[in-house]
Amino acid sequence: MTSQRVAGYLRLSVSTDESTSIDGQRAVIERWASTQGSEVTEIYIDDGFSGSKDIERPAYDRLCADVAAGLYDAVAVKSLDRLGRRLRAFLEFVDLAATVGCRVVAVESGLDTGTPTGRLMLSLLSVFAEHEAAAMGERQKVSQAQRRAQPARALGAPSFGFRNVKRDGGTFREIDPAQAEIAVDLAHRLIDGSSFSAEARRLNDAGVKSSKGAAYFTAAQVSQLIRNPALRGMRTHKGEVVRDADGLPIVNDDLVIIPAALWRDLDLALTRRSDHAPRTRLGRERLAYQGIVTCSGCGKPMAHSQANGYSAYRCTRKIRRECTSAASVKASVLDEFVDEQMQPLFALPVIRYAEVADENALQRRAFLATEIDGLAARIASACGDEILDLAQRISALRGEHDSVEVKHNVTAVDTGETFGEVFARDRRAAVEQAVETIQVRQAKGSHEPIDARTVIVWRDEG
Repeated sequence: MTSQRVAGYLRLSVSTDESTSIDGQRAVIERWASTQGSEVTEIYIDDGFSGSKDIERPAYDRLCADVAAGLYDAVAVKSLDRLGRRLRAFLEFVDLAATVGCRVVAVESGLDTGTPTGRLMLSLLSVFAEHEAAAMGERQKVSQAQRRAQPARALGAPSFGFRNVKRDGGTFREIDPAQAEIAVDLAHRLIDGSSFSAEARRLNDAGVKSSKGAAYFTAAQVSQLIRNPALRGMRTHKGEVVRDADGLPIVNDDLVIIPAALWRDLDLALTRRSDHAPRTRLGRERLAYQGIVTCSGCGKPMAHSQANGYSAYRCTRKIRRECTSAASVKASVLDEFVDEQMQPLFALPVIRYAEVADENALQRRAFLATEIDGLAARIASACGDEILDLAQRISALRGEHDSVEVKHNVTAVDTGETFGEVFARDRRAAVEQAVETIQVRQAKGSHEPIDARTVIVWRDEG
């Protein structure tokens, strides 16, 4: 038997029993080497170092460099978890060694990457590692979702009106009294008719700094500041307000700077100010129902067109020959028609429909996922026969997990407002709640009435 150049790696986080001690690991590796007719030429020891991937281990780093340099034919460890706490760390080391033809042997785990059986076990471990990575990702998502559902917990830098403070259990958000007073005063001034530009100048003259410490405000920044749902005690994620199972915004009363009544007055005042209406990419004022109005000829949304001194909804696909019956309608005429059709709904309550997942099914899937995680974690320190047994059990559990169907039930939630109240505050929001789309066809003549060529497709939530 040809003698091989063998390196041994020993790692111990804390002092434990003799079997996992540094001396115990050394004895296991040396016994294995002797059965191979070889000697361990070098021992790399990380005593008191965790196997976490993000923890720097001096001896491990030296071992990786020496293996990459082709100094060894084999690297031996007592078990898989000595090279890293997670399977992915072990597999990454195996990949490194394979590039220079170096075997990796986990003695007590019964794994030798230089044998066919060992390579089969590597394939199984790769599957488990993928599951482990996916499970970690899911756990991180759940953790972040739980933190977002608790508005007092701080995620990222605070916006204007707030500050982060460290307490037992983590970092929390609280109101900054000085900035909160500025925000409330700003809301009142805007309701009274002041403009974003004027308020930007006033804040700059007063030396007020933004949440990031900048000493200069623009009109756009003032608009963004005062429209921030956080001032209402809400939390946002990726631009959307975080909501509960019923679809209602989660509000933390301890973080409310602008109370509900003042917020409604502010929202109404800003909505009614045409000089601050949303603009299109070309700088034109966006029409009231732009994006909801579609052309019957091609089914695509109609754009804002300016011609003969008036605004119109117009299908622009005729130019690209994508619509042979492109429609066009004067904006004021269509808007008035839609508003009239909305009036019979004004006394009706606005109902929001939310999908609620089957809690029992979710809990069952969570339980099975936990069982799978536990079995996968045991792979790192398991022996050969046990690995195959664990593989079969994990496969069965994954099949059961995937077979659990999570049904979603639609729940109706009364918002407490009527369509008339919403329409008075924001007519587009009211129309979006009631209407799926507004279809307009090409006019048959210059005097064809609007109701003859317009179809309102109402939402059917029932």
